[in-house]
Amino acid sequence: MDLVLSDPTVTVDFLLDRLRSTFEGVKASISTIYNFLTKVCKFSLKRLSKWAMRRDSPELKQQRLEWALENKVKIDLEKNCVFIDEAGFNISMGWEYGLSKVGEKAVLKVPVTRGLNSSFLGAISPKGCIDLKVRLQAELIISTHF
Repeated sequence: MDLVLSDPTVTVDFLLDRLRSTFEGVKASISTIYNFLTKVCKFSLKRLSKWAMRRDSPELKQQRLEWALENKVKIDLEKNCVFIDEAGFNISMGWEYGLSKVGEKAVLKVPVTRGLNSSFLGAISPKGCIDLKVRLQAELIISTHF
């Protein structure tokens, strides 16, 4: 478990080799190691999130704390903070899995094979929506000011 926790890119082959080199005569297969990792240790295979190494360093955490303490008077969520977020979608997006009878394909009829990409960008404050922009694939920007 410590090897996986210290390096999430470690392979099952590597773990099996390490086990065999540490304990002579161990008879285990790759599937045995994989089943142990998933069923006993509760690990699962996921897409990696790459973070800068210094992100969680004690020095950087201390700098963040000092900044927050220095600026806590200036930061008033109800007076001078705006939250901005973006979301994107495509008309072709949808479920990748579906149900069908055994032996038959699961088919979903859709209006087009490729849809336009759209992005929404919004700015809100505790007093309400400040601005909302919609960007379509053709770079057309629709803006609504509140």
